[in-house]
Amino acid sequence: SNQISDVMDGVTLDLKEVTSQAIKVEIADDLGKTEIAVKDFVDQYNSTMSFIGGLLSVGDPSQENNETGALAGDSSLIRLQSQLRSLLTNTVDNGNAGANTVKSIGIEVDRDGVASFDADKLKEALKEDSSKVRDLFTFTKTSVNAAGETVEEEIGIGQKFESLINSFTDSKDGIIATKNATYDKLIKNITERITVFNDRLETKRQQYITKFTALDVAMMEAESQLSYMASQFSNSSSSNS
Repeated sequence: SNQISDVMDGVTLDLKEVTSQAIKVEIADDLGKTEIAVKDFVDQYNSTMSFIGGLLSVGDPSQENNETGALAGDSSLIRLQSQLRSLLTNTVDNGNAGANTVKSIGIEVDRDGVASFDADKLKEALKEDSSKVRDLFTFTKTSVNAAGETVEEEIGIGQKFESLINSFTDSKDGIIATKNATYDKLIKNITERITVFNDRLETKRQQYITKFTALDVAMMEAESQLSYMASQFSNSSSSNS
């Protein structure tokens, strides 16, 4: 094979031809891709927070026809909003003093939770030490617990975001799946109660129909009896005359 992958970690050399001259190989980070990835991350964060904000909106309660978000007051969504904001502003314990917050790479978060991105500051951080930028997003902290066991914890911002999102979106044990199951159970319970109520209502309706039918028949019989009695009384009066 003309491919060599055991010289440098993560690097595969594809040998094309034999040459008598020395070849200089330079390996560098693709800073442009990193800049695009960070910008996309910030844009997606803002888009997500805006979407959540719309769902949680309480509108203007002073207005008569006030419209609120579809999930206004939902505790799980409020918690997600708070945790996402905290993850972006918290310090990462990666051992890199001065390069352990998103602020160090040009990401600022205002009072409303909207993130902004300074590409020049990111470029400076990447040129100074790109590994510190990487450690901000993906870093595994190793420690030893009381039992003497080695414990690894993923504490990078990207890893924390992924873990948080998975806790909500996991199809089996995620918060969304759990809430859906709860709502499905509630809807089923309400549907069953409506069915029982409708059955009782129909039974009561049939009872009233039966009673009113019997009453109608009784009234007709009474009217017939009264007519007969009136006729008899009239005949009796005529005979006496």
